[in-house]
Amino acid sequence: AVTERMAERLLDTNDAVREAATNALLGAATTAGAGVLTKEALEAAAARLSDKKVTVRRAALNALAALYRTQGSVSAPQHDRLGWVPGKVLQGLLPSLELVRETEELLAAGLTPAGASAEERAACWAFALAKVPSGLASKEVTALTTLLARKAEGRTALVAFLSSNPAGRGNKAEGGPDSE
Repeated sequence: AVTERMAERLLDTNDAVREAATNALLGAATTAGAGVLTKEALEAAAARLSDKKVTVRRAALNALAALYRTQGSVSAPQHDRLGWVPGKVLQGLLPSLELVRETEELLAAGLTPAGASAEERAACWAFALAKVPSGLASKEVTALTTLLARKAEGRTALVAFLSSNPAGRGNKAEGGPDSE
């Protein structure tokens, strides 16, 4: 009925309509529970992760992450109706690094059920990665490796800067809290 008509709007030619339909469908599932949508409707909304417009991809990313955080299962991801969501998000995001900040946040903790411990998050990710059809493709592994390498390079550069900056050495520079 209404959800079917809304799901049809996921393929509208207007990107604002696709974005609104994605937010509406996944928002309803987040609020009322994933059971309010058919599996097909959930998958159709998740397919917007591959939309040609970054605004639609970003909407799908944020809405799917919110859905999984609120409705996903920490204790039994293998029995979770939404257990496919993290793998689908990775599959949709990694070929394109246009959403690097969002990808990093999701990898850190944003795409695990609320209140999950570090061990539970690791278990959810292990399960999610196993659910990605045929594992991660070569281009996805390359994209993830690039993302992690950029993070490492940024960290190294920041450490080098702080080490060479007189203010970064024990705060003994003029005007620092430890200055005499």
